[in-house]
Amino acid sequence: MNHLRNAGLRDEVLKALGRDQPDLPDVWVAEATREGLDAMVREGAPGDLQQHFAERVAARCMLRLLGLSFEDRAYLAPRADVDLTMVTYSDEELAGNWEEIRRHMHAHMAARRPGEPRGLADRLADLNARHQGLTDRQLSNIVAVLFVSGYEDFASFLGVAVFNLLQRPEALRTLREHPETAPQCVEELLRYSVVLGNAIPRYVTRDTELGAASLKQGDLVLLSLDAVNYDPAAFPAPETFDPSRSPNPHLRFGYGRHHCPGAHLVRRHSATAFRVLVDHLPDLRPAVPAAEVPWHPHRMAIMPAEILVTW
Repeated sequence: MNHLRNAGLRDEVLKALGRDQPDLPDVWVAEATREGLDAMVREGAPGDLQQHFAERVAARCMLRLLGLSFEDRAYLAPRADVDLTMVTYSDEELAGNWEEIRRHMHAHMAARRPGEPRGLADRLADLNARHQGLTDRQLSNIVAVLFVSGYEDFASFLGVAVFNLLQRPEALRTLREHPETAPQCVEELLRYSVVLGNAIPRYVTRDTELGAASLKQGDLVLLSLDAVNYDPAAFPAPETFDPSRSPNPHLRFGYGRHHCPGAHLVRRHSATAFRVLVDHLPDLRPAVPAAEVPWHPHRMAIMPAEILVTW
């Protein structure tokens, strides 16, 4: 965000990701969700909710937000997966993979018609052309970060969240019978769902005490937002999934200056997607036991490889 702020582009990004989200009206998100579920139904049971629900909704939202076409998903999504995979790839492979994403974003913005933006990427490019706060390479890197982080984190959450819901038929039934409870249910899914495959690094700025540990200036501290959301001091019975939990002061999106700018997007469109899911497929149920659901290894954003269901 510092580069965007210095270049005068931060407000445009925050407006696109804020509460109103003009690029992503609720009715469009609902229809996009139904289209993915209909495609799954046409293929026949068992169907894969990770592919047709979690990854599809996340991709469609992020691509529309940036102004890219859904056809770009076939090129960008696998490369986003590689970028957030640990251990498996060499530094050279990761650098080459990122450069392919960046070049794709650069080509997209270079092909724009000035003053006729297709989405957030073009609007940023138009603003930057006037102010020249960023080089073309810097801007295409930032747009690539917006897609990769937005798509991977959203697809991860939707996948893990729907996996958790499928193990709780009563929660699915309550959500179907009382769709107005979707926002509160999403808050508990955000707390309960373990989605981070790594920790968040922070450096100590001055000597201090943290619990029983003595920390010195310059020490590295690794934070787990998944673990903190299970703190019994903040959440009574933290191992219990309780969609009516209130208050629910989870830190899924961080806090303060590090609060995730995509929080409104995930909250709003997750609620829409889950309402459509339970309404469109009222008899939705797992096709395999929870223990047999496969997961992608070494992902920074934890993600099921597939979630097979019947309906």
